[in-house]
Amino acid sequence: MSDFDIKKIDEMEAMDGGDRLGKFRRARTELGVESFGVAVIDLVPNADGYPDHSHPEDGQEEVYTVISGAGEIEVGGERHPLHPGTMARVGPGTKRKIWPGEEGMRIVPIGGRRGHAYEPPERAADGKEPTVPVSDDELSEDGFTVKAIDDMEGVYFGAFKRARAELGAEAFGIQVVDMPPNADAYPEHDHTDGGQEELYYLISGSAEIEMEGERHPIDPGTMVRIGPAVTRKVWTGDEPIRLVIVGATPGQAYEVSPDAITELGQPDPMAQQG
Repeated sequence: MSDFDIKKIDEMEAMDGGDRLGKFRRARTELGVESFGVAVIDLVPNADGYPDHSHPEDGQEEVYTVISGAGEIEVGGERHPLHPGTMARVGPGTKRKIWPGEEGMRIVPIGGRRGHAYEPPERAADGKEPTVPVSDDELSEDGFTVKAIDDMEGVYFGAFKRARAELGAEAFGIQVVDMPPNADAYPEHDHTDGGQEELYYLISGSAEIEMEGERHPIDPGTMVRIGPAVTRKVWTGDEPIRLVIVGATPGQAYEVSPDAITELGQPDPMAQQG
């Protein structure tokens, strides 16, 4: 059986939050993701029902990306613009609240706990308390970063944005890849050696993802989970794409080597070739 899942967001089961919120979709369970949390939230225009909250009980940091629409994220007592060209990371002890604008917004929160393997909420000992005590450092009140994707450091001539390092995320890998029209240079690869599963979703454009010899169409309304042993390659069509890739290894705490290509300041392999 192939270890990948492709699903339309609109076909995922939705919890209806009414006119003050919108719809909440459990993308993690729908796709079978095991190494980090992921949901899709459709916020109605000008809604004020998104809860002002933090994560002191589970020590979870979150990264927010926007697929469509725009609004603001309130952190540290200030509001910051949030749209498909920005990303935000918020530490576990920092309160956050999302305010959608006049068009509403579709937002994707990714969650995990730095230094610990991901543990889905339903596996917690009593459903309320963390299985491992949360340190004061994890609950830092000033833990947030909001950054424009275009301002992030890039390699491969700027096509690969080092989003995880730019945001300061430590619980999982997250990068942004920009590809031009009719591109075939995305490397065919798998993650058998490291055991990493990945989540792919588009912020803009449309493309095809080839897995185990078969191509599947993807667009901003689609999410793809890929197991570590599955080969994958992305092919663009007549328009450019902006692709978000999230990765981690089930059952293991996320770690990154200080000399990894995803770290800030590491040389661009393409520049080295030149």
